[in-house]
Amino acid sequence: MNTIFIGIAGGTGSGKTTLTEHLVSRFGDDIAVVHHDNYYKRQDCSFEERCKQNYDHPDAFDTDLMIVQRAFYDKARTLEFGGEILIAEDLLEGCEDAALLADCRARARELDPLYIIFTSGSTGTPKGVITAQHSLMCYIEDYAGVMGIARADVLGNQSPLDYIAAVRDIYLPLRFGATTAIIPKELFMSPERLFEYMNDKGVTAVGWSVSALTVPAALGAFECSAPQHLRKVCFSGSVMPCSCLRQWQLALPEARFVNQYGPT
Repeated sequence: MNTIFIGIAGGTGSGKTTLTEHLVSRFGDDIAVVHHDNYYKRQDCSFEERCKQNYDHPDAFDTDLMIVQRAFYDKARTLEFGGEILIAEDLLEGCEDAALLADCRARARELDPLYIIFTSGSTGTPKGVITAQHSLMCYIEDYAGVMGIARADVLGNQSPLDYIAAVRDIYLPLRFGATTAIIPKELFMSPERLFEYMNDKGVTAVGWSVSALTVPAALGAFECSAPQHLRKVCFSGSVMPCSCLRQWQLALPEARFVNQYGPT
């Protein structure tokens, strides 16, 4: 039997994981996946010290609490986590501490850190960049202004919710009352099913990586169907090929297309 090696590479958000998982689901046990750069490690210490650091382990984070669903409690205990493990269902059944919440809100400032985003490391050492509450507030307001996001919009989510691009799909509904439809990731490899899902959910706006937009165009999806309700399209992550953009524009003549890709 001949062995075939397939190398999958690309920039952040280019669809590497989606393609890999599609191949695994298609070929099952006939394919083996070897991940490279599958997690981040500290770079400001010796090689021996870096070998001991596992960023996939809860102890890699500076926290004394871990919240898990009841179904995963026993598995979480096997991780040798040094802090306290709480069950989400038990917390939801409890009563909120109104005084503590009021104190937290009173002390909150717009420059407080919201999250840390790590650069991909494809052009150097991965770096953690702190995003403040104010930064996200400005971005969400500006994005909504450019794209014309309103309460009636239905956002089509492409990015995993723990990935930076998903902040639009999380916070725009909270700010403007819009709706987010979380599109199953396997549909992005089947444009006909993807468009059917979007039409069923009434998706009116998307903020996708360029790779997610190029697949339907490359497979000739517009010859059979199109997202009927889609009117607002933002793309980023890499350079948009002119031929691909033209196909989308011809298929959706009433839609607005906005390029968000650029130096960061």
